[in-house]
Parts: sequence; C-alpha cells; structure tokens
Amino acid sequence: MANISKETFFRCDSYNQAKKQSQGYEDGVLLDSLVANIKRNSPWKDLDKNISYIEHRQLELLCALMRVACENPSKNLNVADVGGGNGYLAMAPKTHLPMINWNWTAFESNSVSDSYIQFQEESGIKWKRANDIEDIYEIGLFSCSLQYMESPFKVLERFALKCKYLIIMRLPLLNSSNHIITKQTFDEGIYQEANASFPAWFFSEDEFISSLEEIGEIMYRWKTPSEVWRFEGEDVTLDGMLVRVSKS
Repeated sequence: MANISKETFFRCDSYNQAKKQSQGYEDGVLLDSLVANIKRNSPWKDLDKNISYIEHRQLELLCALMRVACENPSKNLNVADVGGGNGYLAMAPKTHLPMINWNWTAFESNSVSDSYIQFQEESGIKWKRANDIEDIYEIGLFSCSLQYMESPFKVLERFALKCKYLIIMRLPLLNSSNHIITKQTFDEGIYQEANASFPAWFFSEDEFISSLEEIGEIMYRWKTPSEVWRFEGEDVTLDGMLVRVSKS
C-alpha cells in the first residue's frame, strides 16, 4: 500500500464499530488470494540477482538497520518483523547487506501465520503467531502494521521487552488531539479484488510520540514521501522512526 490518492478511509466512532463494518485481515477469500499470489510471485525468488533499484521504503529500512549494525557489530542479527505479512522486507537486507546473517521472523495473526508457514524452508523466513514471542531480538520492525492492530501500544510494549531497537515505518500521524479510528477500503489491486476492508488508526502525533518516549529514545525520524495517504481531504505523508529501547 503506497500512495492512496482517493478517499478510502472513513472515520468511525469506535474500534468495535470499525471492526463490525470490516471484512478483516483474516478473511478467508483475502487469505487465499494472498497465498496464491506468493506462489505466483514469491518475493524471495530474485534474491540472488543483482537488484540495482531500491524502493524508498527499502532504503529507509536499510539505513536504520545499518545504524543498528554499527552499534551491534555482530555477524548475526535477529529481526522480529511484527505484522510482516509475507516477509518481503527481509529481501532488501539479505540482498544489500549480505555481510550480516539476518535471522528474520515474521509475527502475524494466527490464520496468516498458519497460512504462510508452508514457505519457511524456501524463503529462509520464519513465521510465528503474534503472541508467541519468547526469544530476544536485536530489532523489532513495525512496517505499516501498528495502525491495523486493535491495541497497538500494548503490542509495542510487549515487543519492546524482547527487542533492543524498534524500527517503526510507514506510520500515519496527524496533528490531532486524539487517535482516530477508521474503516479502510481499497479501490485497486489484490485487496480490492478480495473486497477487503480493515479497521485502521490515524495516530495523534503528540500522543504517539509521548507514548513512545516511555518505551525508549527516538534516535531519529524521517518522512516517507513515496507513501502518501488521503484522509478527509488532507494528504498524510507517512512517518518512520528508529527507537533505542530503554531497559528498566
């Protein structure tokens, strides 16, 4: 989901209302379409080829990973990709930072994890259910995922206990006093074909940053100009940030 120029987010009064009006991420038709798409176009099939063009989100991820690698000079780095879907973001560091052994685990909802686990051997990626985090990870990655969680800050806090750093990417922040819950629909692509719709948050920037600072230190932030969403007549350029977790 990159630029969204049309109004596809609709404000709701509560998360429960948005959930009742949405098909949800674990809808069977959508899951079948996503699995079929992986079988046709697996993101890891071109891993060994020389890929010279890097998309903006991949470049942002690589920069953040390199900063972490500089502070943690190890040949092995463990990444918890929370809400990581098919794990496609693992391909950029595996291709462009091959001097590090990336141990990549995608944490997903139960049905999604159970559907994708069949690809573990060929992809080199592990899939686990979101509640099954037990090991310690250098990096917790949230890319376009927090806004789709019912209790995003509880999830952040849980993974912060197991991670040294958090990379948060493609986050919709507003100059608003409160977080806003919406129903998201789609007008193109595989999600539109499956008639998908999800509850989706737009976060109050002040409130989000305040909550995040209770977890750790924001090392730096960035904007993602290649990803702009349209909400109630305004363009929202998605944000990213690298966080060093504070351990009590």
